[in-house]
Amino acid sequence: YVEELTEAARLAPESTGILARLGEAHLRRQDYAKARDAYARAVRLSPDDAVLWIWLGVAHQQLNEYEKAAEAFTKAIDLAPDNPLGYQALIEAETRANDYVAAVELYQKLVQLRPDSAELRMHLGGSLARIHDVEGARRALEEAVRLDPKLYRARFALGFVLLDLDANERAAEEFTIYLQDNPDDPDAMEGLAGAYARLGRYDDALSLIDRLIEDDLAEAVHYLDRMYLLLEAGRAGEAATAVPPNEAPLFGTLLRALARRAAGEPYQTVVESLDEAD
Repeated sequence: YVEELTEAARLAPESTGILARLGEAHLRRQDYAKARDAYARAVRLSPDDAVLWIWLGVAHQQLNEYEKAAEAFTKAIDLAPDNPLGYQALIEAETRANDYVAAVELYQKLVQLRPDSAELRMHLGGSLARIHDVEGARRALEEAVRLDPKLYRARFALGFVLLDLDANERAAEEFTIYLQDNPDDPDAMEGLAGAYARLGRYDDALSLIDRLIEDDLAEAVHYLDRMYLLLEAGRAGEAATAVPPNEAPLFGTLLRALARRAAGEPYQTVVESLDEAD
């Protein structure tokens, strides 16, 4: 099929339709360089076709040519400013290039085009969070949840943004709602445990961390979390006997030393057992 289209493009070099189909065929075969070349020929013939510019941008993007991809998507937006496809493609190119400021500006334009889209508000909130506009992220994510109360990914992101704002009661509410739909998500469980710990609800926080450990969902940090929560809960004796994970011997040993000190037990030998401590 590709060979036939290639021959057709040779016989009819002015046909943008054939070139577009040839570019699509190369994309499907993941031959992105040839796809780029086909679409580049097509846009030279039909420079006012926004869709061709979008596909040229996609080919550049697959080749990690982000600057050229952004130029192609920008051209598509200039030609069809009311078509959200150009914005979405440009956003992907900008985020792959870690240009989140540009992504925020594009999401803001998309939100103007589609003010009732909860998904767009959620993505805007995520991009704002990445550039540390936490208050802006909160507003965008709260609006996403208002538009679609069942958009649980937005609630998940909102929970962490609220933690950043030290709005711990609200964060706990969002994580709780999210976990009703995603009960085994370890990140959300850790987020809720963090909110509970800040609220002084150490037993509730510990129950979540213990569940992670019991369900084999825990990582090294969760064992350290447990030692820390036991210390904060005034249960230094239990923290002192907790086994720190092998993946975090330095920090785990230091936490054990703190626990033994808080429990009135000898702790200096624990510190001295470390080969190196900064």
